[in-house]
Amino acid sequence: MWSSIVWTAPASGRFEQPQASWMRFTGQSEGEHLGNGWLESVHPDDRSSTFKIWTAARAEKTVFKTEHRLRRADGSWRQMAVQAAPTLDAKGEVAEWVGTHTDITDLRQAEKKLGEAGAQFEALADNIPQLAWMAEPSGEIFWYNKRWFDYTGTTLEDMQGWGWHKVHHPEHEARVIEKFERQFAEGTMWEDTFPLRGVDGSYRWFLSQATPIRDGSGKVIRWFGTNTDVTTQLAVEHELEAAKDAAETANKAKSQFTSPI
Repeated sequence: MWSSIVWTAPASGRFEQPQASWMRFTGQSEGEHLGNGWLESVHPDDRSSTFKIWTAARAEKTVFKTEHRLRRADGSWRQMAVQAAPTLDAKGEVAEWVGTHTDITDLRQAEKKLGEAGAQFEALADNIPQLAWMAEPSGEIFWYNKRWFDYTGTTLEDMQGWGWHKVHHPEHEARVIEKFERQFAEGTMWEDTFPLRGVDGSYRWFLSQATPIRDGSGKVIRWFGTNTDVTTQLAVEHELEAAKDAAETANKAKSQFTSPI
């Protein structure tokens, strides 16, 4: 199947000469597409806007650019990117219009699928227990999931770029930033544990991890990271460590008490 149409029209914008590629793509006959008959191949819902934009471009002698659905010879509707430029004569008047219709149906369908996939990703990311984020290769974070904003009480505007340091504990901020910059520059997996301030002003401890996403050549194109709340886990570990120390101290004291003189 043909994927593009090239056509010409006089200043009036009406097809006065047969347009071979137009007839081949649409299946219209010579008599059907001449004059403004070409509009009959444009989807009924797109005809009015197409003709309005086309009329304005001719009046202003500017590039005509739009998208509309066009009926192909097999009866299917194809999404077309349309563009036409005027050729001016010595007096600055339009001598001719040269235009193209390019079939972008597959492109628009791919974009739609990507959009749907993006929406599914957002839904998934917003419902995981971790705070999630994505960063540019430079380390500037450009996306956070909903849980990040719910926990920190911030907005995307607050957090753009390096704004995330605003919710870091002052005693850990410099250390975290230094390690973050170093590992992102090296392209190695990021991991650190530090406190983050919540919307209520209190701090909780998080294990932060990020993985570099690479293209086919191995170049880092994005980072995907998560922050997992480990406050309770650390508290339990500290309690166990304290209990262990206490037990060792008690055993040592008992040993000394029961040792023969």
